[in-house]
Amino acid sequence: MGFVKLWEDPAMSCFRDITVILTNTVDGFVNHHFGRFRQLEKYIRYYAPASLGSAYSELGSRSLIEPEMDQYIQKASQALQKTLQLEYFPLYTQNTHYFRSKKKWWITKYETFTRGHGLQASDGVRGYTPTVYEYKKELEVMAEVQAYFQVSYKVRTIV
Repeated sequence: MGFVKLWEDPAMSCFRDITVILTNTVDGFVNHHFGRFRQLEKYIRYYAPASLGSAYSELGSRSLIEPEMDQYIQKASQALQKTLQLEYFPLYTQNTHYFRSKKKWWITKYETFTRGHGLQASDGVRGYTPTVYEYKKELEVMAEVQAYFQVSYKVRTIV
């Protein structure tokens, strides 16, 4: 999972670029909608989010929109950071013993249920009742999915 650590710099660089594009887009909207009202446009127009650094500080600040823009940029930055942090942890179980144990338990349960209830003749060719072994692969997939969610739920409640 070491390669995931290489994602942070490009992701944050992309985020900063997108923030600049967003700021320019909002600025374009301000010009379009308020350009003919110079004082109002001036009041709204100039904005440089603190997260962009000093390179954009010559733009000034926008007293009307600045707090809200900063708030959304901050929330988006935190969401990106959180997403990157989640990637550092594997999305698969490392508790293979518990996973195999649960999978075996679910296969047994599904096979027992299928044998006990049987399948209707209408489920196959008339007069033919499929056996459990004909659905072995499907039952294994069902057991694996159920075991995975049971193990991952246990991991998430521990963390």
